[in-house]
Order: sequence, then C-alpha cells, then structure tokens
Amino acid sequence: HISSVLDGCDGELARIKFLSSRIGEWLDTAFDDIVNSSMILGLGLGIEASTGNELFGILAFSAYGMYLTGTAFIYHELTTKYKSGYALDFTWWFEERTEQSNTLEGEKGIMDILKLCMRRDFYILFFLGLIACTLPVVAFGCAFIAVTALLSMALMHKLLG
Repeated sequence: HISSVLDGCDGELARIKFLSSRIGEWLDTAFDDIVNSSMILGLGLGIEASTGNELFGILAFSAYGMYLTGTAFIYHELTTKYKSGYALDFTWWFEERTEQSNTLEGEKGIMDILKLCMRRDFYILFFLGLIACTLPVVAFGCAFIAVTALLSMALMHKLLG
C-alpha cells in the first residue's frame, strides 16, 4: 500500500504546484501498469518456483500478455479518442460521461463493481490477504480471472463502442 500512497502523492503535488504535464500523465499511467503486470507475473512465477508446477509459469506469462493487450487497447483509446494520458479519462461502453471530467453517473451494476475490483488498491489488499492465509494459488487464480476480464471488456468495448 505504500506504493499506492506515494503514487497518488506525485500527481497531487504536480497539480498543486501547477507542474502537471502530458508526459507526467503518461509516465504515471505507464508505471502503474508496469507495477500491476509485474505483480501478476511475479505471483505466478513465484508459485511455479515454490511448487515446481510449470503450468503456473505458462499461466503467468499468459496473464501478463493478456494484461498488456488490454492495456494497449486502453492506451490506444486514450491517445486517439480522449487525447489524454490519464487512465481515469477512459470510460467503458456501459458508463455515461458527464460534463465534469472523471465523473461517472448511472446505476451501479455488476460492471461498475468489477471495474472497482480491478483497481490496484483493491486487488493488492485482496492478494495480500489471500497470501497471508497461505492461499497464493487462489490469489493467482483471481488475478488470472481479472486479467481475462480486462481483455474481454476491451474486446467488447471495441465491438460495442
């Protein structure tokens, strides 16, 4: 959680000092995704190393590839449609954007809940809880499902958007 707190501080400081920039937006977004994808890859490879089961290594690289594919789609949308590097500017097909930037309206459904569950703060705490309960395989399974959901949502967004 320390990285999440520090991650939030740099952008806030830049905005307070009027030093924010598009490069800073992209760096923040890219480094967040590097941390997220590395955590999923590391979790899978760590389980492979501790169990000797090569399937977890294969799944780790598969999850890593799916994460990068879904993220590339979001980056493309941010660049072409939103002209932004700020990840929260991206909205899915089921969300309605209001006049205010980063404000979403509408009924809260299962997709809204899934989107919240895909936030780094949520799943790091969730994974740490599972690992603390000696359930790293379950944590990796949840990460794999989340990455699959990200890629599926990106494909549906492309088809429906």
